[in-house]
Amino acid sequence: MASNEPASVRAFREWFSANGGSIHEDAYFEREKSGMGVYAKKGISSGQTIVSCPISLAVTDQVARDYLVAVLSDPHQVLEKWSSRELICSYIVMHWVSQEVDPEENSSRPKPLHRPYLDILPPAPNLKTPLQFTDAEIDLLKGTNLHGAALDRIEERSKEWKRCLSLIRETSQKWADAFTWERYKTAATYLSSRAFPSSLLSSSPSLSDPNSTPVLLPGVDSLNHSRGQPVSWVVSNLSNAPTEERLAISLVSRADIHPNSEILNNYGLKSNAELILGYGFALPKNPEDTLVLKLGSSSVRHEITRSGDGIEEVCQELALVLKQQLAEESIEDWDLDLEVLDRFKEMMEVVSSKLYHAGARVEEPEGDVQADVRQMMLTYIAGQLDVSKVILQSLDERWQKALQVAEEQGVEVEF
Repeated sequence: MASNEPASVRAFREWFSANGGSIHEDAYFEREKSGMGVYAKKGISSGQTIVSCPISLAVTDQVARDYLVAVLSDPHQVLEKWSSRELICSYIVMHWVSQEVDPEENSSRPKPLHRPYLDILPPAPNLKTPLQFTDAEIDLLKGTNLHGAALDRIEERSKEWKRCLSLIRETSQKWADAFTWERYKTAATYLSSRAFPSSLLSSSPSLSDPNSTPVLLPGVDSLNHSRGQPVSWVVSNLSNAPTEERLAISLVSRADIHPNSEILNNYGLKSNAELILGYGFALPKNPEDTLVLKLGSSSVRHEITRSGDGIEEVCQELALVLKQQLAEESIEDWDLDLEVLDRFKEMMEVVSSKLYHAGARVEEPEGDVQADVRQMMLTYIAGQLDVSKVILQSLDERWQKALQVAEEQGVEVEF
């Protein structure tokens, strides 16, 4: 442990260790612009456990529900209708509410359990998801898919907060006054940016359980993201006991870590849209970027990748629409292909134009826009334009093939 770590980290280490957690002896925390980073004091060889968190310390919807049942007035029926996110976010916010309204240690009300953990998470001003964007920053996203997604995310979380607030108010108006929208947004961002699937908290862990809910794992979630970073999440038994209460989840490095270098995690394969919405950052030239397309009133959403996956599905849907419009009129396959490609290209020219205009607006040094948010948006838009270029190139190639088929059938196509 580094002696110059912030006091909040030292308090977290003490709390974490007292409750069965462990952190590699050569790992230390360092404050950064975005929050905390974890670094190696000395070299750490592959295969070593970086951090291990007992499952009993996890922030789950059950932990949140148990606390809220204990402190709220007649909450049972209402809490049963709350989502896991509403339960966990409310539990997080109640840490700040209880400290503000009931700061005395001898208060008769139960205290939430994870204050030392929350104290090492990034403060609200450091969070950069759309929940924290200014109106000017939201407006800059117009013309991109992220604009609608950001507005939807804000509306969804606002509805959740109001639903939770109504129950808090029934218990205490002082609590309700402290249960603010800003605090709920902070809690929701902690959850979206740090959550693991609850299916990991088992002696038979899984990442693909459809019934999984989000959980927070103190310590394990302290490492920043690097795409493709070789790590493993390992479930082990703390005392060779068979009960899941004795289990711990550990993060194990699968690569050597050099002295003074950052120890990193791998959040999985995520597009910049996902990273911005849930985490508040974007990766330049992100290989996982996709461009989402939807045809008119269709409910089908097509995700086109940088390699062009998904283009064929759009062509198929367009062909189906055209066939329905033509009804019983006969049309040659090559002619249908050309019609499909023509409409697809027209659609992409509109999409690309909107993206170029959005990028130009973001580059203008005006408005209530933070520099790092502006750069994040430019990175996102650049990725969207990259995918749109891939699509247009593919359409040109398909167009030439359709013309070749027509020529082979003795048809001369005029433009």
